[in-house]
Amino acid sequence: MLDINKPEPTDIKNHSLPPTGFNPYPSTLTPQPNYATKPTTLDSGLEAGLMSYNHLTYALYAISFFTAGLLAIVPLVMNYIKRDEARGTWLESHFDWQIKTFWYGLFFGMIALVLVFFGFSGFFLGLLFGSSNTAGGSVLVGVLGLLVTGILFIWHIYRLARGWIALSNRLGVP
Repeated sequence: MLDINKPEPTDIKNHSLPPTGFNPYPSTLTPQPNYATKPTTLDSGLEAGLMSYNHLTYALYAISFFTAGLLAIVPLVMNYIKRDEARGTWLESHFDWQIKTFWYGLFFGMIALVLVFFGFSGFFLGLLFGSSNTAGGSVLVGVLGLLVTGILFIWHIYRLARGWIALSNRLGVP
């Protein structure tokens, strides 16, 4: 039975919190290294060479915006070639960052391309055959494709800038 005359405990020491870093749901996954705070384990010559190499690949990714993305294949291959030399260091995160940027960008770029193609093709076919419902719905699909393209462009700029700035500050990227 609840006794309303009994005072509530006010001593916080009786209500201890779990220790800092306590995880009630432990994972069997291997934790990922924190490249942003991991000290450099490379000798200075190799580190300087890999940093210059990464600056070059970031520059090639930036230039690829003016070649409709075709030049992006070159830094992708370059990153695959040199990634093993940086394995286990903070520079490895930059190689992975650029590789993931390429593949995610290609995937969502293809989705945007399909949406734009089918959307505006349906629009013109709807106009050609006098179906305003087909034309109207297709325009929405095409506009959605253009919206995905715009978001993808901004995302690419963000990834390029964030990675390049982190590299210049000798930090890893997530």
